[in-house]
Amino acid sequence: MGTRGHAIDALTQKLKDGEKIDRVIAVGCPFMMMVTAGETRPFGVKTLAALNPIMLDGTGMCGACRVTVGDEMKFACVDGPFFDAHLIDWDELRDRRAAYSAEEIHSLGRTESVASGHSGQHKCSCPH
Repeated sequence: MGTRGHAIDALTQKLKDGEKIDRVIAVGCPFMMMVTAGETRPFGVKTLAALNPIMLDGTGMCGACRVTVGDEMKFACVDGPFFDAHLIDWDELRDRRAAYSAEEIHSLGRTESVASGHSGQHKCSCPH
């Protein structure tokens, strides 16, 4: 027997019931971590978010994982991946991740899956 709904629903209910929770560690998609931070903030529960999903190269060179935490610019790959979820600028993070969404969606129709094979006119070293 468990709790029906999302994990955040169970967490929120425990907090509302007065259960003592010292720390929440949110790992998942940025939206879920943002929602978790919003739910724990009123209760003053220290909440950490793992920003692995926004990393690209893991070296700090590309800047794709740049995020504002408090008043500081951080790179998830070299300064994190865990940050105080209540200090992350979630609006900025969302906007940055959505900046090229239209182009990404458009490019899906122009790419061919390696799994489906190639037409023979490629210059890669795959076995197809």
